Amino acid sequence: MTDEIRAELDAVAAARRRLNKQAAHLDQRERAAIEAAWRGNVTPTEIAMRVGRSTAHVRNLRPDDVPPARKGGFASPKVQRQAEQT
Repeated sequence: MTDEIRAELDAVAAARRRLNKQAAHLDQRERAAIEAAWRGNVTPTEIAMRVGRSTAHVRNLRPDDVPPARKGGFASPKVQRQAEQT
C-alpha cells in the first residue's frame, strides 16, 4: 500500500514539474509577443484584451526602446499665493 502512495506522490510531482516548465515557457512566449506588439504600434488596451491581462500588466512589459504613449504634457502650472504685505 505504501508503495502505491509513493508512486502516486512521484507521479504528481513529475506532472507538476512538467506543468511548471510549460507555464514558464508560455510566460516567455507571452512576454515576447507583448513586446513585439508594442514595437508594432498596437495599443496597450488592445494588447490587454487579446492576452486577457490588465493594461497595467501590459504597460509593465513595455520594452525600453518603445516610448510611452503619454509623457505628461500640458501640465498646469502650480498656483502660488503671494505673501500678504502688511
